[in-house]
Amino acid sequence: MSDPEALEGMRLLVVEDDADGREMLVMVFERSGATVTAAAAAGEAREAMRRVTPDLLVCDIGLPGEDGYELIRQVRALEAEQGVRIPALALTAYPGPVHRDKALAAGFDRQVSKPVVPAELVAQAALLAGPRGRP
Repeated sequence: MSDPEALEGMRLLVVEDDADGREMLVMVFERSGATVTAAAAAGEAREAMRRVTPDLLVCDIGLPGEDGYELIRQVRALEAEQGVRIPALALTAYPGPVHRDKALAAGFDRQVSKPVVPAELVAQAALLAGPRGRP
């Protein structure tokens, strides 16, 4: 079980194309106190980020069409122009150092392998987001 206040006051953007996986991620993060916006694709994620800047981006790598690597590269390019940086956590079904290194090189800060362990996921998210979203 995850800490019900670990992400209190934080805004998360979850990008996951699998509806069941997306629903599970939203539930885990909301139970830990976060406000969650969910997107099924890279385009939806960019649109959501135009409305609200999240405290943390949690993104599946294996998105259809534009994958998570491409999304984070675009996010990092925009951030460089705007002078902000959103922590980003990659989710991938491919464990191991090669895939972790690829995620980090693309611009993610950390990677969590699927299937996710909710408590580990929340702990990683809390470490990345830090106190930014707390009131």
